[in-house]
Amino acid sequence: MPHMRIKHSLRIPTASVVLHFCVDQTYPILDFRAIWNLGIEKSSQYTIAFWNEYVKICRSVVLAHNLPVRELDMELTSAAVSLSILIGLVYIPVLILLFQ
Repeated sequence: MPHMRIKHSLRIPTASVVLHFCVDQTYPILDFRAIWNLGIEKSSQYTIAFWNEYVKICRSVVLAHNLPVRELDMELTSAAVSLSILIGLVYIPVLILLFQ
């Protein structure tokens, strides 16, 4: 990840997409809606340390629920969008609802 950010001037969220689809699909995509639904406070600046912690959290959820990483990504982001429509753009963390 550091090489992608420095060499190509990619920010970490964009680099996470490239990493997921072009290198290794076991890495999650860094998305503000997924971060919010995991109950993590959104950072104004994403760091490599933040990225590493996010990967650990996502992988633990994936292992606990036997999901592909991409399915977790889609569930976390689509749940935020669906709930925002239902409750008037007020987000509620839904990780607990998703995996019960």
